[in-house]
Amino acid sequence: MIGIGIIGAGDFGAAHARAIKQVQGLHLVASCRGNNDALAAFTSEHGGRGYTDWRKLLDDKDVEAVLIASPHHLHAEMAIGAAKAGKHVMLEKPMAPTAAACDAINAAVGAAGVKLMVAHLMHFALPCMAARQMLEQGTLGRPLVGSSWIIKLWMEHNRRDWHLRKATGGGMLLTAGIHALDRLVWLMDDDVVSVSAMLGAMSHDQEADDIALLGLRFAGGGLGQVQSVGYRNGAAGYAMDLVCEQAT
Repeated sequence: MIGIGIIGAGDFGAAHARAIKQVQGLHLVASCRGNNDALAAFTSEHGGRGYTDWRKLLDDKDVEAVLIASPHHLHAEMAIGAAKAGKHVMLEKPMAPTAAACDAINAAVGAAGVKLMVAHLMHFALPCMAARQMLEQGTLGRPLVGSSWIIKLWMEHNRRDWHLRKATGGGMLLTAGIHALDRLVWLMDDDVVSVSAMLGAMSHDQEADDIALLGLRFAGGGLGQVQSVGYRNGAAGYAMDLVCEQAT
């Protein structure tokens, strides 16, 4: 049995706790949240020990791997701390708000020799898996141009103040639009060499973005565009087009 510790025992932490119960060979050892009452409710429902300090959770010898589902700006410190403690890491998206923080996480994981996975769930969505399989078969040829978008309600029930501020890694793009970006990069299967972007808050009174348009250039010459829109009211759109050498 692999002992799991959850850092960030909130809505997404609870989703992972429910999933852990369904996976043979895993069990939830401990969870961490700063609010004592909320932590007590979490452990009462999902089991395991409770910690209000994530560093104490990392000291727990029964925790072999950690699931980090904290606010975005805390990801790097927690993931690096987990790696140094010898714990394997499942890190919720986005990996971190800056490229420098992502590089620091990768360096810590490499130095510690532990495993890291960022929870980009589109890699396990059946349409995306089918598209990846088709591309790997080679009959469509190399992807040349990709368009990926997500248009959805922004102010869902689990939005917190930190979701609305830049300093804490908030905004629609890093919170939800990251799925559209990750899906595009994964299926284009190439390194991104340049990015251009326009973003702002157009439907909500907040500091961080609720809309972003990105242009990507890939190392092999491919082009990509990403649309991330968090609306106030309306219908959702979530799709992708790939134009390849032999087919679309």
